[in-house]
Parts: sequence; structure tokens; C-alpha cells
Amino acid sequence: MTTQDQVKKWAVYALCLLPLCLLDQYVLGRVFLTLPAPLLYPLAAAAAGMWEGPFPGSIYGLGTGLLWWLGGGSPAVILLLTLAGLAAGLAAGSGLRPSLFGYLVLCLGLTAAGELLRCALWLFRGLAGPAALLPAAGGELLCTLIFALPVYLLYRLAWRRVGGDRLA
Repeated sequence: MTTQDQVKKWAVYALCLLPLCLLDQYVLGRVFLTLPAPLLYPLAAAAAGMWEGPFPGSIYGLGTGLLWWLGGGSPAVILLLTLAGLAAGLAAGSGLRPSLFGYLVLCLGLTAAGELLRCALWLFRGLAGPAALLPAAGGELLCTLIFALPVYLLYRLAWRRVGGDRLA
């Protein structure tokens, strides 16, 4: 694959992230004021990692994490999304098929791990108790999984057009 093909491929993947950023910043933030909101950025990192492999997935996760951080997230999301892209690529390379079912399993695992980490940090800091954290984490997990289908379809369309070595 030429450098121009690589640039085109990753530009298409970056364009896939644009509607997710706009949806997260301007729509979901207003709709889910008191309810748990879905986490769209980890879904994007998981999709890229699942189809492109561990190293490209981790680089895409790094970029996605930087974008989320610039949009108001914690600096820790940079590392976490880099690891999410890496984990998605490793899981796909270890036998988890890049299909809707495989993607949902991947998203469930990554989101649950992130929610457990967040709950543990809040408990450690004494900011909230388990009675408050667990329902919020469960609601956020459920909302994220609902949004996994449109994200999967968006990235699947991009991968079918430019993913892998298709442009070569």
C-alpha cells in the first residue's frame, strides 16, 4: 500500500469519528442531562482495533483519546483508549471474529472494564458509595451497548471501502 493510500484510509477513519464527536458533544450531552450517557469514543477505538489490528488500533485509540480529552475528558482517557484499541486488535487476532457479535462482546468487555475502573477510583477517593455507583455504571454500560450497533455499522462501511489492504 502506498503512503497516499494509507493517508486516504486513515482520513476516512477520522471522518467516521467526526459524527461521533458531534453527537457526543452537542446532542447526547443535552439529552442525557440526568441519565447515564453512552461512551462513544471507546466504541470507535474498539472498531478500528478490531479491523485493523493491535498497532493501528492503538494509534487510532491514542488519537481518539486525545480528541476526547480535548473535548473535556480526563487525561487518563488517552492511555485507556490506546489500551482499548490495542486490546481490540489483540482480541481480534486471537480468534474473536470481526463480526457484530464479536464487536458487541468486545465492547461489553472494554466498557465493563472501564466502568469497574471508574467505580474503583471513585470508591478509593471516597466520592460515592457502591449503592450510587453501580446503578450509574450499569446504565452507562447499557446505553453504550445500544449505541454500539450504529458505530459498528459506520466503521464496517468504512472498513469495507478502505480497510485492510483494499486500496492496494
